[in-house]
Amino acid sequence: MTMFGSEDFSVDIEDPSTTGTIIVIAGRAMLMRNVPHEGGFEIDTLDAPVLMHQLVIALLDQAFPQGAGSVGSSVPINIVQKSRAIRIATPSASGRLEAPWTLNGTAGSTDGRVQYDLRFEFTANGAATSLAFTGFWEKGPASPTLDEHMSLDGWTVHWLTPMTSTSQRGVTIDYGAKPVSEHWPDLAALRAYIADEPARRARRRTPADAANPGEERMFAYEAFSVDKHGVRTRVGESVRDYRPGVDVLVEQTATDAWKKMLPLDFGLSVSAIVYPKEELTGFGLVLAKDDSGFSWEWFNRERDDVFRKLLGGGSVRVSMDAGSSSRIFECSICRWMRRGPHRIRTVSFTKSKDRSRRQVERACVSARF
Repeated sequence: MTMFGSEDFSVDIEDPSTTGTIIVIAGRAMLMRNVPHEGGFEIDTLDAPVLMHQLVIALLDQAFPQGAGSVGSSVPINIVQKSRAIRIATPSASGRLEAPWTLNGTAGSTDGRVQYDLRFEFTANGAATSLAFTGFWEKGPASPTLDEHMSLDGWTVHWLTPMTSTSQRGVTIDYGAKPVSEHWPDLAALRAYIADEPARRARRRTPADAANPGEERMFAYEAFSVDKHGVRTRVGESVRDYRPGVDVLVEQTATDAWKKMLPLDFGLSVSAIVYPKEELTGFGLVLAKDDSGFSWEWFNRERDDVFRKLLGGGSVRVSMDAGSSSRIFECSICRWMRRGPHRIRTVSFTKSKDRSRRQVERACVSARF
């Protein structure tokens, strides 16, 4: 994997039959060339190498916590970890490798490049499992750059975005790679299109019901950023006074789907993804940052007015305004884990006593979307 910046990177895919490349641009677009994949599962071709890269970096960090510069010419590696699990994750896939695990092998540094040969042994689904890794580890003097005039001929472009699917359980949302029909002559044109996306989305948004502002409501919250190690940094807290009709913005995201968004401070917004049906079977709750990065959860109806989070524990109680054509609903008694780089909670909450469900929170929300 080669990093070109905070949100640009490339992955070379090699197997006995072909050699291909994936490039991610601005964390938003995935370019593929000569990469075998199954239609509808394009995101898997990106998740697999990224997760393996994260695992290798985590193992090297365990072996050499002072970094690549601390590696000698030839160093044996023998680590037995009895308590610390390893967690790897992308927006669309995650894994947790529980302790105990062992790491054995060798590493050696030459001219700033560390060559490694590792064997990682752990238990998965009750069975002893092992993975072997060989490669090199180095940090260049400066980040390489992509050629902005690189032609996109021969590349397929996919948007990295939430995607919906329908089953007997209802409509669900997941993060995936969506093929696009548009064509851009080069990388610079694609990047310009991505940069203009927030403005295009803003032009599509309209107040939910400007003629009927509704009574004033309050949304009190604290916001945190979460780094790749799970460390939280408090961004701040605020109170958002708003009237649902004029302050909640509606954007049609599909022929039968709408996003209802309430802008907050710190560049954040909270929104609900709703599919107007005779019966509400599910919806998504999304927290976005600067109209780009986001964290989200999907809830399916469990019984009556209780909707349970699709992944992990937690539920939401929902009351519907059946007389509104815009299908406004109100959430209360929420408890849900937010995945992604940003996190928000209301003022009143209690943390879960179950430490194995870290960062699960209970919050009381009175907000209409």
